Amino acid sequence: MKLTIADNITLTAQQRSALIVGDGAEISLGTNSIININPLGNLFIDANSNWSFGTNSQLIVNGNFKVTSKIPSGWNMLSVPNIVSIYEKPIVWPDAITAAYTSEDGGYVTKSTLENGKGYWVKFNRSHTYDYAGPPILNRKINVVAG
Repeated sequence: MKLTIADNITLTAQQRSALIVGDGAEISLGTNSIININPLGNLFIDANSNWSFGTNSQLIVNGNFKVTSKIPSGWNMLSVPNIVSIYEKPIVWPDAITAAYTSEDGGYVTKSTLENGKGYWVKFNRSHTYDYAGPPILNRKINVVAG
């Protein structure tokens, strides 16, 4: 599926409506375009979808937000994509067969409580699909360290 929103267009999900962006979908917003999810609207995004934003385009989410992520078997670099109610690793990734490892002070450490904006190495013995429901993280600055 490919959805292109032309310049200066607003797309709004009202009460009891949903915008569903599936696996492999491509969403492109033109200049000054807006996708607005009202408080009783819903936005469901597959983590394998591709988004591009034109100058001054916006994604405004005041409603329900869910990201679906398909995680393959083996080692994966993962993060928590939105604000969730519980950040404990066994709740976020219950089928993982290892701890969640993150880099700190030049080495790897295990973390049982996860954070938004950090990457974690986690291993799975088979592929899994997870839904992350909660408010989106719309703007975050993350410092990246070379190495």
